[in-house]
Amino acid sequence: MRNVSGLAALLCLGMSSSIAWADEPAAADTAGWKTIPGGHGTGCATDATPYEFYVHEGDPHRLAIYFQGGGGCWNSRNCGLDGQKTFENAVDDGDRPWLNKAVAGGILDASNPANPLREFTIVFAPYCTADVHLGVRTERFETSDGKSLSIAYRGLANAQRVMDWMTHQYAEPKQVFVSGGSAGAIPSPIFASQLARHYPKAQVVQLGDGAGAYRTNRLAPQLELWGATRALKHDPLYGDLDVETANFEDFYQRAAAVPNLQLGQINSIEDRIQLFFLAQLGHEVKSLAPLLSADIADLRKSNRKLRTYTMPGGVHTVLTRPDFYTAKVDDVALTKWLDDYVNGRKTANVGDSLFVAGADRLQ
Repeated sequence: MRNVSGLAALLCLGMSSSIAWADEPAAADTAGWKTIPGGHGTGCATDATPYEFYVHEGDPHRLAIYFQGGGGCWNSRNCGLDGQKTFENAVDDGDRPWLNKAVAGGILDASNPANPLREFTIVFAPYCTADVHLGVRTERFETSDGKSLSIAYRGLANAQRVMDWMTHQYAEPKQVFVSGGSAGAIPSPIFASQLARHYPKAQVVQLGDGAGAYRTNRLAPQLELWGATRALKHDPLYGDLDVETANFEDFYQRAAAVPNLQLGQINSIEDRIQLFFLAQLGHEVKSLAPLLSADIADLRKSNRKLRTYTMPGGVHTVLTRPDFYTAKVDDVALTKWLDDYVNGRKTANVGDSLFVAGADRLQ
């Protein structure tokens, strides 16, 4: 087994690991899933519950890690102090794969013979920190009438704990699949690039689901609020990120430099949730298609290997839903496309006919 310090040193985020692996209690096994406690330094945004993650053991040489989505927040309104919160702040029964197939079906269902990942060891990283898995600080929000709320943005500590456990347990995988939906899709190229550098002999494949159209200049303040940009700058691959202009496309463009890493995206052309969060940023956008079309075009210019599967309609994320097994675009079944993509076979871009004239970046 490989020592955990390798990935921790790569992340180099100023967080020392105090995890005593040998002292961990035996993980419970429920319907093939093990529950692993988050431990010291991890947690959820409002401390509603402790952090934990889940593992379904399969082939130790074929690993899949999935980062869950669940919104985000950056002001007193959408953090829930004086409005409706737009994020999940707990890890509970709704996140446990053996209890809730609605959020943990699709590629997380190892019992389905149509699942291309059914033989992989699957690691499921829940999300409860409102910071797209990248935060490293706590922010206190206040209202004029004296109400206050503290949000602990510590998603990066949670993600690091999951990846540290994974690299400690599995020393020499041949294949690593890194994915995430919505908020979990956003950091997936970063985490994939880190795992690809930790496992230089492995074929590492990344696929972000439902986060490809945030073509706006208003993301940098949120990343700064969460502490994400400055933390990521400790990683040499992201060292030149500009705190003033950082955006989600930057993550893909820098990750493309890692030689054993394949990058990709799945999106719906009019994803309703992406439109919702653009509205939270102050953009009243009627159609997502021009933004998604332009972002994908830009990413292809910097990375010819990028592969995309674009679906019609407004459904938000598909990889962990029952629809994963029925989705088909241009006569290409998503299950077949993903099977080819994960296993390094020649894969075409699917759904390009849905793209339209691209839009300028929103200001």
